[in-house]
Amino acid sequence: MTRSALIVGAGRLAVALGRGLSAAGWRVALVARSPRGRAAVRRAGLPAAGLASARDHALVLLAVPDDAVAEACRSVAPHLRRGQVVAHGAGALPLSPLAPARRRGAHPGSLHLLQALAGGPVAPGGFAALAGDAAARRLLGRAARDLGLRPIAVPERGRARYHAAAVVASNLAMALAALAAECWERAGAPPRAALPALVPLLRGAVENLAARGLPGALTGPAARGDAGTVARQLALLTGEDREIYRLLSRRLVRLARAGGLDPAKARAVARALRR
Repeated sequence: MTRSALIVGAGRLAVALGRGLSAAGWRVALVARSPRGRAAVRRAGLPAAGLASARDHALVLLAVPDDAVAEACRSVAPHLRRGQVVAHGAGALPLSPLAPARRRGAHPGSLHLLQALAGGPVAPGGFAALAGDAAARRLLGRAARDLGLRPIAVPERGRARYHAAAVVASNLAMALAALAAECWERAGAPPRAALPALVPLLRGAVENLAARGLPGALTGPAARGDAGTVARQLALLTGEDREIYRLLSRRLVRLARAGGLDPAKARAVARALRR
């Protein structure tokens, strides 16, 4: 009973959690309300169940979009029993949407996987942010470790800012990749080669970051004080593309100065970025 989970949802997170926990020896079932969701559960080879089975599981995971957490909790609350753990997977949300579960005697919590789940499995070696009382953190920590993840505690007051960090590192990186691909194509380089050429560059930058940290992983004209190159590139960009380049380059210069960039070179780049 201690390693059993009912997962409410049938999206990427729900399926990844279901597969990962099942592989780790948990008894798992998924609740899908739409025909499309039920089809996704069947394709994943996972057992399906109804909300009424919630009382038969130690853990109820609400793997639904942030705006649907409160409604999902209200729907499952009548089927809960005292002592269960009910958790959402939303990194930015507090535990207040789980109030109906608390009133039923359950332990509210949160299990947020710090991963970019685009349809694949949970990748071991990463982190999972936990929230809740001692009972909730204990069971959720076990789930995280069984998924191969390192549990960390994030205070309630910091959850939105913590999630913003995750968004910048993962989601906004996709926006930067799209901007890079557009610049590539406007240069006249083969459009189909944009991502095949840029992804290894991005991968190398991330590997440098993992190996050297900041500011040790910095490369490029702003980081080495090449003001002329920065000015020429900035002149080629327009609108929000120019502002993105300008703002991020300013941050790079500050990091580079912390890493030992000559102050005169740093000032030259800063002047180029103001023009």
